[in-house]
Amino acid sequence: MGISYEFKINKGTTQNDIMNTFDVYDRSAMIQAIKKAYKKVGLWCVDKNNEFLMGKKARYVRGDAIGLAVDHYLIEEIEKGNLNLLYRHDYTDTGYPYLVMYDMKETFELTVNQVTSAKKVAAPAKNRTEKINRYKSTLFDFEDDEVTNGKNYFQLTHGYQTTDPAFIVIGIPGEKKWEDFVNILQEPFFINGGNVVRTDQIVAQGPNLDAAQTASKEVNSNDE
Repeated sequence: MGISYEFKINKGTTQNDIMNTFDVYDRSAMIQAIKKAYKKVGLWCVDKNNEFLMGKKARYVRGDAIGLAVDHYLIEEIEKGNLNLLYRHDYTDTGYPYLVMYDMKETFELTVNQVTSAKKVAAPAKNRTEKINRYKSTLFDFEDDEVTNGKNYFQLTHGYQTTDPAFIVIGIPGEKKWEDFVNILQEPFFINGGNVVRTDQIVAQGPNLDAAQTASKEVNSNDE
């Protein structure tokens, strides 16, 4: 009997498009990088020998530390060849660097943000708004005829203030909400030694055959 599950998404129209853009290997690498970042920061915050933290200050720096750690381990996965993307650092108007990942053909850009809920896009910011407006996705129909650039813009979000990430989302952002998103942390697959493995835990949110078929195709193709 096959595994049946669903991802938590706003709309069903683009779920497979998101899943096909980021294959199971890339999604697994993202999950492992973010989980590692949370674990490392968690240990750092409770380390009694940590000279940089005093008393209850850990909770005030935890979010910033996780953001830095997530970027670090995502880059590590890219450089190890586990995450099949390229990366660079862009800068805000105030000179703050932020990570941008993109594919070999530069058909999309992906930025990373920590948010309080899987349902939320990253907080409004000039650099993100510019990307949303410039890279309106070809996965949707827009009334604005002036939008001719077909490059897609995705956000990878995670959160929040927990020992392990409560959610890890890849989505296509609008200015204030998702056009569509997938919580990849709910996937019943992971990579072990280069192989796609089914987990024993199934997300108890009902069946979604399209999502199951997408992931199953990747498992089957890997077995051939």
